[in-house]
Amino acid sequence: MTVSIHGSKRIQTSKKSITIKGTASNAAGVKLVQFKAGKGAFKARLKPGANKIQVQAVGGNDVTSAVAQVKVIKN
Repeated sequence: MTVSIHGSKRIQTSKKSITIKGTASNAAGVKLVQFKAGKGAFKARLKPGANKIQVQAVGGNDVTSAVAQVKVIKN
C-alpha cells in the first residue's frame, strides 16, 4: 500500500481552502484515503500559522499505508 503527494511539500496561503493532489495504489485496490490537519482524528481544518497535513490510504485488504505529509502555512 503506497500513498504519495504530488507537488510542493510546503505551501503558504491566505486562501480558505486548498487542494492537495496525490495517488494511492495497492494490488488489492484502494478502499479509503483519509487526511487530517494537526493532531487527533483524520479530518482537515486549517488554523492560522503552520499546519501539518497528513494523508494515508487503506487498501482493499485493510492494509494501511505509511503517512505522507505536507506543511501548510496559513496567513
